Amino acid sequence: MPCSHPAASSEYADFIIRYFAFPQSLLSTIEEGCLSFINSQFAVVYRPLEEALPITLNRYSYSSIPNLYTLLDASSMESSGILTSFSQPFLNTQGENTIIGIIDTGIDYRNPVFLGEDRSTRILGIWDQTIELNESGVSGERAGQLPEDIFYGTAYTKEDIDRALASDSPLDIVPSTDENGHGTFLAGIAAGRQELSGGEAFTGAAPRAFIAAVKLKPAKQYLRDYYVLPDLCAP
Repeated sequence: MPCSHPAASSEYADFIIRYFAFPQSLLSTIEEGCLSFINSQFAVVYRPLEEALPITLNRYSYSSIPNLYTLLDASSMESSGILTSFSQPFLNTQGENTIIGIIDTGIDYRNPVFLGEDRSTRILGIWDQTIELNESGVSGERAGQLPEDIFYGTAYTKEDIDRALASDSPLDIVPSTDENGHGTFLAGIAAGRQELSGGEAFTGAAPRAFIAAVKLKPAKQYLRDYYVLPDLCAP
């Protein structure tokens, strides 16, 4: 039967394949919605979890089983020489006309370190993989749309975020948050900027850069079981 939101559903297992190595006759047998092309070489095949289990190397190649990643720390800007580079007259590199991608636990778009000099957000968009349009509903003032060619999560534009920031209840319009705080922290290190009292300022590595953020959905439980990850280990 056709797959229904398999990327986000815990009822499906995900497998990475090199689809050019599969006969076209085999690919054509995959049910509607159960195959997602990544690029010219790779695709993701979704199988009902009850049919896919058990996940063992006797049944599947190691490369077909998605890897899991956890959170990392960030190095000091001082030791990396970033602050020194700001004072170089021939470099003048503070991130103008660039976009920094943050793929992490989300971003707190309400934090003032992500505002530009005109007080509008420098976040060009947020793809929140944890919010489903069909579950949360988009009505009234709430913003969000399904990302183009991607069938899960919700995308919010710069215009959506600016409208939320101008509201007394921003989360009613753009409900994306960063409960962990790791993504917001790294985004601040990469592109934060805020004037503080007393003429001081906080600055990230590229304080004039724009930001594109992705809030990753948690790993599916069957993968956590396969890699023997404890519940306290954040993917």
